[in-house]
Amino acid sequence: MSRTYVIYYGWLTADQLGAPNQVARAIAAAKVPLLVAHYWTAPPERHKNLSSPVLSLLQGAGTEVFAYVATNWGNAESGAVESAVSEYLEAGVDGIFFDESDALVSEARLQYYERLARLIRDRGGKIILNPGVSRCGERIMRVADRIMLEHDWRDFSVQSPWMRRYAPARFMGVSSNEGNALGYLVDEQRALADTREAWQCGIGWHTSTNRYIELPEWFGSYVQGVSATV
Repeated sequence: MSRTYVIYYGWLTADQLGAPNQVARAIAAAKVPLLVAHYWTAPPERHKNLSSPVLSLLQGAGTEVFAYVATNWGNAESGAVESAVSEYLEAGVDGIFFDESDALVSEARLQYYERLARLIRDRGGKIILNPGVSRCGERIMRVADRIMLEHDWRDFSVQSPWMRRYAPARFMGVSSNEGNALGYLVDEQRALADTREAWQCGIGWHTSTNRYIELPEWFGSYVQGVSATV
């Protein structure tokens, strides 16, 4: 199944009580099936970004919510990571998005991620690993429910040919203007074209955006456009 989703690292709350803001309401109105977001807002005004009212709104719209946790390519202190994972799952998120993940081309960090995966699955959660590269070891599929390739999604089938043994729904890509990563401007027309191309490449999940801390002005029409082609 071909789907789009949202990566949004900005705020979803309107106040310290956790009421959903306009962005959270826009995402819920679009009924996207998956969102990756930070559980806490950035300091110094740190408060719950994925508050109970925000989670209720989004999950009520049919959106699975994945909380962001960075792992520093398997070097982040495991106790701190496990504590964050437990806190976020207890709060009601559907899964964890591990950023800065090792690509598991070798087994060096395999046990690190397998331990985290057990912790999450024992609590009924799901796992997205984000190595952000196209060359991954097939062992990564033992850990992750889905793999995020970021802007490298076009090269995945060549760099990791084993991917053909798995359903496209296991893989995710993104097109954005962050750091001019793709060498071209992602506007609404290009956003639609990239998502359709990713699906044709066997990447079952793809999203296009401008920057991760904002929704593009064309967000609503983009979601409608890609939904019309599914």
